[in-house]
Amino acid sequence: LPNGSLRAKLVVQLLVVAAALAVLLYFTVRTTADRAAEATQDAILGAATTSIAEQLRATEDGIEVDLAYATFSMLGAIGQDRLFYRIDIGGETVTGYDDLPLPEVQPASLAAAFYTAPYLDTELRIAVVARSMIVGKGPVPVLVMVGQTRLGQAAIADSLANRAALVGLGFFLLAVPLSLLSAGSVFNPINRLAEAVGRRGPRDLRPVRHPAPR
Repeated sequence: LPNGSLRAKLVVQLLVVAAALAVLLYFTVRTTADRAAEATQDAILGAATTSIAEQLRATEDGIEVDLAYATFSMLGAIGQDRLFYRIDIGGETVTGYDDLPLPEVQPASLAAAFYTAPYLDTELRIAVVARSMIVGKGPVPVLVMVGQTRLGQAAIADSLANRAALVGLGFFLLAVPLSLLSAGSVFNPINRLAEAVGRRGPRDLRPVRHPAPR
């Protein structure tokens, strides 16, 4: 094959590798950003839900629910996401959205559990905390749920992923001249050797003294 054809194939192969690395970088950053944003949202969501559960007080007439503004302002700091909550006492919803999706598995302790569920026209990340309170003569199960839309989480992940895409594009554009330079460094010695051989006559059987490519 002509050197030009071999050079073109080598350049294409190098660019394909560079493109694959750029795509891999994008999806790696995207996945990492999604996980990091979700972990941050879960930490704040879990703290708010646990705070509500810990503020419940048992009284002679039942359970007193105190929804502190500071708890919801904590969640509002994440972004412009919508919030939904539900508090069930003894299996009945006493306040909040009674159609907020319940967890498939009930949490066993005061530690918050998390799940994602569709609700209305969006998708919610929901934290749930279960506790048992003594009311009257026996324990009463209490379930506290707080859900938040994932727009803020998606915006953070998209921002990081877009930056990774720009870095990947810059890497690919940088790879173009580097690939041409690498291909040239590989084939230049071969071309010089071919020229040295071409200058010899067909009957010239002397050893070639020109440096061979390594």
